[in-house]
Amino acid sequence: MGNTCCSLETTLTAGREAAGSLATSTDGLARLFLENIGLDVYAVAFELAGYDTQQQLSCLTEEDLNRIQWQSRIPILPAHRQRILEASRCYPALQVSHLLLLLAGVVSAAGVQLSP
Repeated sequence: MGNTCCSLETTLTAGREAAGSLATSTDGLARLFLENIGLDVYAVAFELAGYDTQQQLSCLTEEDLNRIQWQSRIPILPAHRQRILEASRCYPALQVSHLLLLLAGVVSAAGVQLSP
């Protein structure tokens, strides 16, 4: 499997992620994080288990995923666990790149790619 940091599709969701990271509330951060890697089906599990802060999402471990799975009663598939953990390690870098895209005018705050 390639480097998740480099292979994630960030252009269309960059504005939403940047807007979420700038908000004072953490509501929806887990959903945005999981949407970026195509695994938003687990957003409810993360929210039920209380994993929705920038700090939590940027340093997820196998133990955290076990806890999320146990508390939410929603199983997380092994291949999806690996993608989530890889994206978690890249989370701070993704936030910086999303902010830069937003500031450069590549995407709008709603995550829509702007025409050149």
